[in-house]
Amino acid sequence: MNKPVITKIEFTKEILDEIDKIKKGEPIPRTRIIINKDGRTYEHTTNKRFSYEVARKRLVELYKGLCTLCGDYPAYRVWYDVGGAKLIERYCESCFKKCENKRR
Repeated sequence: MNKPVITKIEFTKEILDEIDKIKKGEPIPRTRIIINKDGRTYEHTTNKRFSYEVARKRLVELYKGLCTLCGDYPAYRVWYDVGGAKLIERYCESCFKKCENKRR
């Protein structure tokens, strides 16, 4: 097995703003493009707060998973090459530090 590839998870400014708003419980503006029967298109913007379940699902979608050990939102992504297949694990800050200390 090769050495693992470790990357810090980074986001664009827009996604970070969305994550902060979701965590604070603030409304998130959503714009949808609607096409009516006549073929006209228009944008419809709503400001809705997410329920707890929807907010958690959206955060998991943005982070692309949860910490492998504790289930918190990850800060690091670790790739292992296992016989031609890639194994991806995600770790939060505290679990990553614990794993780093065990490897040494």
